[in-house]
Amino acid sequence: MIRFFSVLWLFILLSCGHNVRCKTFHSLIEFEVIQSVNVKLSGSQYYHVTPNIFETDTAVMLFGLDPYAGKVDVYNLTSEEFLYSILLQKEGPHEVISPHALYIHNPDSIYLMNDVNQLYLINQKGERLNIWNFDFNLPDSVLALDQAITGAYIIAAYGKSEYLNLPFIYEKKDNAVMARLLILNHHQGSEEYTLLYRTPNLIKIDLQTGQPVGFYGKYPAHFLKEPKPHNPFAHFAKVVDNTWVQFDSSDEIYWVEQDTFFCSRSLYANNQVTVFSSEEVIDEEKELRAYHTDDAYVGIYYDPYRNLVYRVFQVGQPDKNPDGTLNHKLQAPFTVMILKPTGETIGEAVFEGSKYNFLDFFVTSQGVLMSKENSFNTENEEELYSFDLIRFKL
Repeated sequence: MIRFFSVLWLFILLSCGHNVRCKTFHSLIEFEVIQSVNVKLSGSQYYHVTPNIFETDTAVMLFGLDPYAGKVDVYNLTSEEFLYSILLQKEGPHEVISPHALYIHNPDSIYLMNDVNQLYLINQKGERLNIWNFDFNLPDSVLALDQAITGAYIIAAYGKSEYLNLPFIYEKKDNAVMARLLILNHHQGSEEYTLLYRTPNLIKIDLQTGQPVGFYGKYPAHFLKEPKPHNPFAHFAKVVDNTWVQFDSSDEIYWVEQDTFFCSRSLYANNQVTVFSSEEVIDEEKELRAYHTDDAYVGIYYDPYRNLVYRVFQVGQPDKNPDGTLNHKLQAPFTVMILKPTGETIGEAVFEGSKYNFLDFFVTSQGVLMSKENSFNTENEEELYSFDLIRFKL
């Protein structure tokens, strides 16, 4: 086991200035692949967004929403077999409109969210048990920030595409959902982003009333300066009873309950982050290339079995390969940072590019499951749905 340095939480917090990037106090750790999981597809086609893991005493099950085929595919990864598909109805009393993300409470309680602020609850037969149409007013504290705020918003539960992977969660004890929130405004370009970065980025909604019980989340201070990061992407995780929000373009994590930021910087962060200023037009192609090539913290996950937090970091890469072809996100090397629930970084493991799909990252009792469904992985077989079960050597 590689030795790592221990850092006190208070020291981390104090060393995290907004003008100077925080220092790194952890070291590399090793990992091992303890099992490969290969499910035979038998010619079936799929395109899964925000897949979920549900674990029982005897099996690890994967639920994958395929919005294009209108179904939820269910696999038993323990026995390495496809189980069944739940067909989603396009009309009638069990209609589910344009789902973009899912959350599995249990195999017979599946939550689906679309991009027009609707939430569905279905069972394993595809029968619609409930529907919520979220239509509430933003609080005065938000509306008063600027007269350009329209009052419109998007509950941003998007499935993985070329651009977004923003899942949501259901909290049983409060009968509530938590999701990313995008509050819209009338501005354009840099002004639009400037105002967006002043608004909350997370919402919790009581499903009994359909009303919000809290608007949470702040962007780091450097998002408000000129020039500023190019994207508002953020991810969140429930860490024990706390909520952490991280950002693609920042070493910092916002701790909601403590209303503070703390820093956990990757050893491989080299400040390759695309920024724009108020003087320039926001170019969509520039944003797209930044998505594929910038440093980016692309996922955060809590491990209840080991009481740890994993932070997935995409290492910045050149825009083009030597042959002139554009690099894709999944060609980038990446790391997995491991933190304690106090915010202290224990260590970091490094993974090669073009092998794993690091956007599909699952915590199980036996270790971390990482998808090998990467189109740049020359060893990946089309007829197999493949994962590696990984254990970190702590």
